[in-house]
Amino acid sequence: MTDHQTRLGRTAAFAAALSTLVLAAPVATAQERTEFRVAWSIYVGWMPWGYMSDSGIMDKWADKYGIDVEIVHNTVIGPPSASEDATGLVLYREAGDPTAV
Repeated sequence: MTDHQTRLGRTAAFAAALSTLVLAAPVATAQERTEFRVAWSIYVGWMPWGYMSDSGIMDKWADKYGIDVEIVHNTVIGPPSASEDATGLVLYREAGDPTAV
């Protein structure tokens, strides 16, 4: 057997072993969700979410696909408060929240 044939045989064996490992690996799948909560704020790119909520377009499509989508209008707040997460980043609260600053 020539050196070229030996290398070719090793390459083919490696490729076969690698493809076996890839095909035998478990497939990761995301958990199916039926409930979603979308927060939007006054920003031009997010304004369609408010329109979809007010007009009922989102409800129509959610019903069609058997999901529940809650669209919440939020305002960004300034000083740290109860809406602060573990990293110290300030999150947002729902519009009209009396504790919003």
